[in-house]
Amino acid sequence: MSQARISKENIEDYYPLSPMQEGMLLHTVYGDEPDLYVFQLSCSLRGSPDSALFEEAWQRVMQRHAVLRTCFLWEGLGKPIQVVKRTVRLPLTTLDWRGSEPREQRERIERFLNEDRHRGFSPSTAPLMRVTLIRTSDEIHHLVWTHHHLLLDGWSVARVLDDVQACYANLRRGTVANDEPSPPYRGYIRWLHQQDLSRAKVFWTNLLRGFKRPTALAMGQPVRPDAGEPQGYRRQSRMLPEVITSELYSLARRRRLTVNVLVQGAWALLLSRYANEDDVVFGAVVSGRPSELPGITSMVGLFINTLPVRVRLPSHLRVSDWLETLRMQEAEMLQHEYTPLIEVQSCADTPKGLPLFESILAFDNYPVYSSIKDYQWDLRIEDVRSVQRSNYPLAIVAMPGASLALMASYDPRRFEDIAIEQMLLRLESLLSSLPGRLDSTLGEIEVFSEKERALLNRPSAVTDLEDTFSF
Repeated sequence: MSQARISKENIEDYYPLSPMQEGMLLHTVYGDEPDLYVFQLSCSLRGSPDSALFEEAWQRVMQRHAVLRTCFLWEGLGKPIQVVKRTVRLPLTTLDWRGSEPREQRERIERFLNEDRHRGFSPSTAPLMRVTLIRTSDEIHHLVWTHHHLLLDGWSVARVLDDVQACYANLRRGTVANDEPSPPYRGYIRWLHQQDLSRAKVFWTNLLRGFKRPTALAMGQPVRPDAGEPQGYRRQSRMLPEVITSELYSLARRRRLTVNVLVQGAWALLLSRYANEDDVVFGAVVSGRPSELPGITSMVGLFINTLPVRVRLPSHLRVSDWLETLRMQEAEMLQHEYTPLIEVQSCADTPKGLPLFESILAFDNYPVYSSIKDYQWDLRIEDVRSVQRSNYPLAIVAMPGASLALMASYDPRRFEDIAIEQMLLRLESLLSSLPGRLDSTLGEIEVFSEKERALLNRPSAVTDLEDTFSF
């Protein structure tokens, strides 16, 4: 991937990358999957947006948040840098498909979304984002916002969307929009590079001591030599009933737990049963926003980090006591959430070249959907969807709401569709059972039947289990 040139006159600022950005940039530049770390949000706008004002609103927000004008340079440098350009023009495309039949429009939209993600981005060319407005009738437009994860995390996506909506609404009313620059992302980078990792490395060394191999994803399989190039990740989702979701929220309040801890506990239980191990590790996405950094709540950028969660599951321990242990471990881990994953890996006993984990779990408590749906403007927002993927073979995302949503993104070369479907059903079942099993021991929590447990220990476990499971 070649690197674009930038005129010095158009450089506003430059500074190092965060470790998370460095990892993403490495995978993007040297990988062969253009949709890797591409985030795409789409929705329907019911009304008559003023496309000129809409474009102006996006342009103003880009000027307000420096990170949206950022690109990345690496060639001929000891370490990559991110460069903020003074001015960048947003690629905003308008398409008119009103002449097509509704069925053809839906097919064209799905095809466009897929092709747009797979266009990817050149990290050295700003902006690493684009917007498309597709008109399908006099009153309906489809908005597609696609950007590289190098720029923004989920919380920042919500903030940018909120700013765009506020700016557009002000422009429509003829009032003054808020163009005051937000606190620059370089402040977070400076804070990050000032952190002393010595105490953090003591914590991670103690946490991971004795863990020697990544937890097997026994519901999957190794990539076959004849599997070919990746053809894009697939997604499946489940929605917990509102009654069950309410019980989980109530349990979390009573026990002073986070719902995230409950989801992590259920996932750890499921992993341990699949792998037939009582000591498992998976990755967890943490927010990474240091509360002590001035202006952090208004700052836009990539703050998240992915770190290992180690869970021991002694069969004699009561579920309630075990959840309290997970709560305390999470609280301690969050004190060191800024630690680069590469530094954490150096603290582990796993052989070099092996990952600490192959599955990651994210709890998306950022208000993207509520932000885009609830803002008071003259357009009604419908059918909000987002798609993103990482370099891990399996990612589970839990999204809170009246109904807790569970979404799995997975490599189809590793996992059959039915295996993921059944895995999500079992995860939902475990979560549903937690409020009523607090006095049970972990050993009493059943996930598989006796026949299924026997099959899991056989080399042909994946195929046999697919034939055996019935729902």
